[in-house]
Amino acid sequence: MVSDKDLQGWTVAHFILFLYLKVGYADYKLEFEELQVLEQQFTKAHPEIADFNEVFEVVDEKFQNLNDAEAEEFIQMFLKQLNLNIAEKNRIKSEIRELIAADNQVTISEKDVVARIETLLSA
Repeated sequence: MVSDKDLQGWTVAHFILFLYLKVGYADYKLEFEELQVLEQQFTKAHPEIADFNEVFEVVDEKFQNLNDAEAEEFIQMFLKQLNLNIAEKNRIKSEIRELIAADNQVTISEKDVVARIETLLSA
């Protein structure tokens, strides 16, 4: 079960990284190429974050401790709080599509996760 206290101390940057991990782990492994693209996208989009590795560790630990249903609940709860505009949602969708293509192998599970995230972002 996910609660509001799970969001304490999290910024938009943390949430975006959580989405990236959801996509990156869609095929149950985060490939080196995907991790490189993930870090590049994240640091470019969030220059205010001084230490990518620190944020990555926090977000990855949270991600690893949630099952699929809890991860989706977490995403939905955070989206309600963020109130992203259409441009921000479209930017996230674009970055996620780039991320899954990073290892030149787009799996069915990755496509499914991206489709679900895009649905959640469109709500």
